[in-house]
Amino acid sequence: MVIITPLHAFVLATHKGCLMKKFTWQGQSILKGFGIVLCLFLVLFNFSPAMQVINNIPNVVYLDSDSQKNDFFSSLPAPFNYSIEDDTQTVSGSIDESLNKNRTSATVELFGFIPVKTVFFYTKSNHYLIPCGQSIGIALHTKGILVVGTSDITTTSSDGTIKNVPSPAAVAGIVAGDIITEANGVEIYNTDNLVEICNSANGQVTLTIKRNKNPQTITLNAAYDSRENQYKLGMWVRDSTAGIGTISFFDPETLNYAALGHAIMDIDTSTVFDVKSGEITECEIVDIIKGEVGEAGELLGTFGSSSERFGSIRTNCEFGVYGTLYGDMDIDSLSYYNQPLPVAFPSEVRTGKATILTTLNDSTIGEYECKVTKLFSQSKAESKGFVIEITDSRLLEKTGGIVQGMSGSPIIQNGKIIGVVTHVMINDPQRGYCMYAYWMAELMG
Repeated sequence: MVIITPLHAFVLATHKGCLMKKFTWQGQSILKGFGIVLCLFLVLFNFSPAMQVINNIPNVVYLDSDSQKNDFFSSLPAPFNYSIEDDTQTVSGSIDESLNKNRTSATVELFGFIPVKTVFFYTKSNHYLIPCGQSIGIALHTKGILVVGTSDITTTSSDGTIKNVPSPAAVAGIVAGDIITEANGVEIYNTDNLVEICNSANGQVTLTIKRNKNPQTITLNAAYDSRENQYKLGMWVRDSTAGIGTISFFDPETLNYAALGHAIMDIDTSTVFDVKSGEITECEIVDIIKGEVGEAGELLGTFGSSSERFGSIRTNCEFGVYGTLYGDMDIDSLSYYNQPLPVAFPSEVRTGKATILTTLNDSTIGEYECKVTKLFSQSKAESKGFVIEITDSRLLEKTGGIVQGMSGSPIIQNGKIIGVVTHVMINDPQRGYCMYAYWMAELMG
């Protein structure tokens, strides 16, 4: 509910309080009285029919065409008007640009200068996707290498003396979470690549790093170990990762897919891996650790070099993993319905019955009952859009509810894809958060 508080009146009456010292006591009393009257007027105005119309305007509106925005405000009561604004500028090619490409906003104003409400407009993008629910193996290599920690090192000099040396990386200012992209102007592909460049430069290296997405340059002197005949930087790094998750849905025309519903992050630094290359593969669920209150359960799966390759990975971001399926694979093995379903707009999702598609230890997709228990209104993409509760006794018996590895499992309601599982509630494994499928579909490209 929009509330026009007495603060508006207070600002109008006293924002030039420094000048009031020039007024007489009587003048100040008149001005204060006017402020009180104005406050009362605005409080009463909150309950007027005009304000009720404003309160009933949703915060987010999905329209069939851009031209409908002006029509939406055609019945706006006096003394209100509105102004339509361009959305926040974003970097070209960024995730925000993809999500907000069809978004504008309008500010509803009282008397033309008191803002009372902001309405976000999205021009509808209609998506028809094939829901999946198949468990997958995820393997990716990072752009550059991720620093997960630093440590002092032990070196041996040419005369056999052993000594402890402070970490050269830490001394130079390298910290956990830094991503090393270049060394001495050469792009870094993996850990061995960095070691080779360091040794060839006799330990004198200038590193280009990304810290909180900002590039920096750091120069360090590595310590030489004569026994191992190599230079040591004194840091732990990671250039790849692997795990399991669930593919959510794909476009049968472009074969672009979305999976997981949240980012793949480094377990030590919580840094989101920036993808250089990667694949999703066939995964066999071999066991299930049942979820309990205070203890997250987990799907245990295996995949390897002999597993069937399903597709490539293009993007890993806070809203999931995205890529393209290989054209020669059997896409029917990934889907439950084998036909496209419409993706619901967030405003279409309702509390009540729904189903979840997911894979258990027989490696076959199953459909299980759940219910949507809580909705969150969103003017922009967020990973926690609504809450579901698992109600199917079969799923509860095997998993206890939602477990790790089920992230990305699609949720179906009234014949539409409404969202995907993103997080389990540790204190109540029967419930979990879901992201609206519409946001993920917008990022598929």
